[in-house]
Amino acid sequence: MENMEVPMDQLTQASRFLRRDQVLVMVGIGTTKLYSLMKNGSFPKPVHIGRAARWVEDEVLAWMAYCVKTKEAPETLDALLAEGGAKWYPSAGFMGAQVQR
Repeated sequence: MENMEVPMDQLTQASRFLRRDQVLVMVGIGTTKLYSLMKNGSFPKPVHIGRAARWVEDEVLAWMAYCVKTKEAPETLDALLAEGGAKWYPSAGFMGAQVQR
């Protein structure tokens, strides 16, 4: 495993971890579609904590915000990078839109 140093201000960006069932309800898709989107690189991958897979809520919200703005899912997570005004999310290795709460 590589040693990844993450600045403390970035650690506070992740609001909470979500279980798969929570992600499916939030996004409104099924398990097969979720894994298909992750496989083709257009949905954030989960963080693995032991055997458990958990998604970072802000990454999922950033993906949803992109979908609302463009009226379609991104072909790749690189499309989220192009949006600008982003923060680095270490778990997925991409920059997602900042989410206002």
